[in-house]
Amino acid sequence: MARQPREDRGALRGATRRRVPGEHALKGARRSIDLANAYFIPGRSIRRALYRAAARGVAVRVLVPERSDVRLALYASHRLYDTLLRRGVRLFAYRRGILHAKTAVIDRLWCAIGSYNMDDRSLFHNLEINVHAVDAGFGAALSNAFEDDLKNAREVTLKEWRRRSWNEKVMENLAFALRYWL
Repeated sequence: MARQPREDRGALRGATRRRVPGEHALKGARRSIDLANAYFIPGRSIRRALYRAAARGVAVRVLVPERSDVRLALYASHRLYDTLLRRGVRLFAYRRGILHAKTAVIDRLWCAIGSYNMDDRSLFHNLEINVHAVDAGFGAALSNAFEDDLKNAREVTLKEWRRRSWNEKVMENLAFALRYWL
């Protein structure tokens, strides 16, 4: 009896599917990591890479939106701020409109730009595309654009962050529990 063909489960499965874009670059950073992300809800492996980079003296800066077109995603992102700040990651809230940028620049050399939101939904389900480059000229240009965006942002401090209301903390925890579906 002939075997029936297996249902196609897609080209990305198993370990390949779980590989986080740019994780190797985050782990190898020596001087700086600059990320801009509209829906910053990174999975555990990215968070761990950022914490370890900050611990070894890498300047880690993340530009996040102050306002978002997806409020639940913003609340889910906020749930991570306390730990990120305590572990040495600097956060900047973009104040000029809605941030849609999704960029990464590591050591002003390794770059990524595209539609990938640093979250599990983008990694496993959404159709996303990023362009990665290792180029000093492109790295410098993207770094300069990041610096320009920082001019329209305010730094989020741990002291300020810990003063948010109980209601906000409840919303953050609820949204974070739903992060996979956001």
